[in-house]
Amino acid sequence: MSVAGGYPIPRHLSEVLRRNPAKSGDTRLVGDVVCACGSRSFAVLYVGYPGVRDYGSRTPVLQTTEFGGRYFFRIAARCDGCAKEHLLFDMHLHGWNGFLCGEEADRKARPPAYAKWRCDCGGASHRIEIDILAEDKQISVEESGGELTDDSWFEGFAWLTLSTVCDACKLERHALVDYETM
Repeated sequence: MSVAGGYPIPRHLSEVLRRNPAKSGDTRLVGDVVCACGSRSFAVLYVGYPGVRDYGSRTPVLQTTEFGGRYFFRIAARCDGCAKEHLLFDMHLHGWNGFLCGEEADRKARPPAYAKWRCDCGGASHRIEIDILAEDKQISVEESGGELTDDSWFEGFAWLTLSTVCDACKLERHALVDYETM
């Protein structure tokens, strides 16, 4: 089923994600994080484990972490221009499992403090691109057992990838976050 204008922007990203129409489609949304103040530079904040890819490379990737008997994975961006903090992803709130299957106790649990992601060069200011993949509207609504509607189906996305470019050295970090939400 085709969606006019392409995949809708999830509500929690509606004020900060600017769609890239050339990369987006009916089941894919790609866009840059841009603050309302106009800045495109952010400190990437995370509650997670800074690991490496498991298929032989030493490429860093942020992953779920355990703290106090609970699991957490949160990503935020603090604007370098105005210092406003934008929540980009929380495993207990967003995507298929967070939006549809999340437990209230996990949603209310206090996560550990954010850590700040730093580039290999030490830079902490980055440009951020988000790539969201999902089922199409009809499949999402049907598979949700009635929990998703024509007005909310895009909240149950299946995958989130977050890539960065360091403002200091211009290093591109593709898929710093590469997270299946189903």
